[in-house]
Amino acid sequence: MKTMARYFSVALPYGLVLVLVCLTLCGCGPALVRVMKEDPRDNTRYLRLSSAELGGEATVYRGGRRLPVSLPYQLQPGDVIETGPDAVAVVRFPEGNEIILDSNTRVRLGSFFVEFGRILARVQGLFEAESENVTAGVEGTEFVFEVTRDRAVAVTVLDGTVVCRSKIRSWQVHLSQGEFFYSQHPNLVNPGKRSAMPKELDDIRRWIKKIEESTGQLKPETGYCCMRGELFQSTRENCKGRFFLDEAQARNACPSSIPEKLGYCCSGGRVYRTTAESCRGVFASTEAEAYRRCPDAQQGYCCRDGRVTETSRSGCAGSFFTDYDEATKNCRPKPETGYCCMRGELFQSTRENCKGSFFRDEAEARKACRSIVPLPMPPIKPKLYEPYRPPVIK
Repeated sequence: MKTMARYFSVALPYGLVLVLVCLTLCGCGPALVRVMKEDPRDNTRYLRLSSAELGGEATVYRGGRRLPVSLPYQLQPGDVIETGPDAVAVVRFPEGNEIILDSNTRVRLGSFFVEFGRILARVQGLFEAESENVTAGVEGTEFVFEVTRDRAVAVTVLDGTVVCRSKIRSWQVHLSQGEFFYSQHPNLVNPGKRSAMPKELDDIRRWIKKIEESTGQLKPETGYCCMRGELFQSTRENCKGRFFLDEAQARNACPSSIPEKLGYCCSGGRVYRTTAESCRGVFASTEAEAYRRCPDAQQGYCCRDGRVTETSRSGCAGSFFTDYDEATKNCRPKPETGYCCMRGELFQSTRENCKGSFFRDEAEARKACRSIVPLPMPPIKPKLYEPYRPPVIK
């Protein structure tokens, strides 16, 4: 088993590659709508490419033949999409779901079959992904999925829920926000899961932010947003519910309902925002209350006495940070305060500022400082001048 730099990895048996997205969704097929390349002068952002600039950056194959692509390009089952070493591509479904392909990624449609590389899936509503041996059912979720060329797999759930089931064995694994699914030979042994480390989530969020900020260079995509049973016009970026381009489809999929009360759920050792009905753990109306009732919820970094350690929020007796870089930047040892004895005088000071003898205990300082007698200044001898005598001229 090899270890992935950003996540964990699991070796799958020969012939097992997880299928990310089944094209059983209604409506027209997906389309390749956008391709971006990393800015060679600024690696913190992507630049949008025109259709004439796609050569080698995003390639579509159909029946083994390379196709000329003009964006947006309608895709068909069986099409293969491959991105170059510095490019990312966006595949969009009619109902608004998006799959973002990272650099050096190859996928095949029919189902969204990932041969190798990394994708970010953003889907709303009931949704099911499957492989030869595993079925993953989701409902309104965002997750990252990566397959290396030696068939190692890494998955992390950023939002929503995922249920992974075996088609052959009887195991079933429930995943919630901030958790990984991992398995060695799913037909032979039961898989497991673990919580994502803060640094792993930070790496993913930085990648997503880089994509979103680059996408912000484009004109905002307008449509209809369904949120808590209400339908209104919005941009894709501002919609916090389900986004639709077509008004009729949005009205059919967004029946009016009573808005559900949002709060915070403590489940599986993590706190996330959701409704009381969707919470499978302890539900609280405020985030602070949820953390009090879920003490081991958040993992991060604790700064205490100038040292940074990895721990939970409840186990931190100093300043707590979710980002490692921020913790190290702001973690400085507090100045040690006490008493300074200097030339027979005692006063409060820090160890760094004391130019005499430093003591932590006041009584010890007073006792020791009384025995210190200031050294007398050496007497200044007056300079004697002899009377002026003129030279004798012989």
